[in-house]
Amino acid sequence: MNCGIMVNYQCTAACAHCLYASSPAWSCGYMTPEKMHEACTTLRRHGGRSVHIGGGEPFIDFNALCKLAQTARECGISIEYVETNAFWAIDEKEVIRKLDAMQQVGIDALCISADAYHAEFVDPALPLRLSNICRRVGFGQFVWQTQINRLRFNGRAITLENAHHQKKPLPKILQEAAAKKSCRNLTSTGHFHIDLHGRYIPPGCTGFVLPLEEALTHSADALTRYKAFTASYTGGPLALYALAQNEGFIPDETGYPSVCNFCFHLRQFLSQQDGFDELDAMHYQQAVAV
Repeated sequence: MNCGIMVNYQCTAACAHCLYASSPAWSCGYMTPEKMHEACTTLRRHGGRSVHIGGGEPFIDFNALCKLAQTARECGISIEYVETNAFWAIDEKEVIRKLDAMQQVGIDALCISADAYHAEFVDPALPLRLSNICRRVGFGQFVWQTQINRLRFNGRAITLENAHHQKKPLPKILQEAAAKKSCRNLTSTGHFHIDLHGRYIPPGCTGFVLPLEEALTHSADALTRYKAFTASYTGGPLALYALAQNEGFIPDETGYPSVCNFCFHLRQFLSQQDGFDELDAMHYQQAVAV
């Protein structure tokens, strides 16, 4: 089980590749200790023993971050690392103070984002400074650099795919969708996330949000109560397309760059209709926001 807990959606950056469409515009708050306790208790019940913490940007509220780490530790869940874009690494003394405080609550490693996408919003010197300070004082760290060949065109990255990839006609997209069949990775625990509301987010396919317990048990209820999720899980994009057509979806006559791009637009449409609580409408709004 590989789990990340997203303590917020708000971020100091609005990177074009962001899978979760995080940005300064998100204002839905920060995870509470109660939600962290609930999530960690559920993870323990299903065999989880550790998590990494991300966002958004966890360091937007440092005191809250430390409280959540303490809560996780009290539940028997260790923190592998915390992700950050290092926007806060301005004053060295303050950085060292925060590193000391983190160690006291069980955080002993950082994943530091440093790439061309983040550089648009965060001075590139800051992640390098944070990395150097961590090495000097013996605090665990590694620098994460997004590579274009590993980029998932979901979340806000959907706009990159729309802008730079040639569209395929709808019949070709439907043919490829038929070959895909189903999307069983939607209940995978290989690398999933839990957001600040305690909801399960599948690996890669963002926008779906399910009750954590139902997702981890793969219960029959989770596969029948949620229409869009059930269609995707059992029949893939073709089944989701049929569902969206019944709700009035009209496909783009110019086509789509990929099947996943097509599926994103199906989910975006359905998130705006009644009866699809498993689709986070705010995610799709933020993903396509200019």
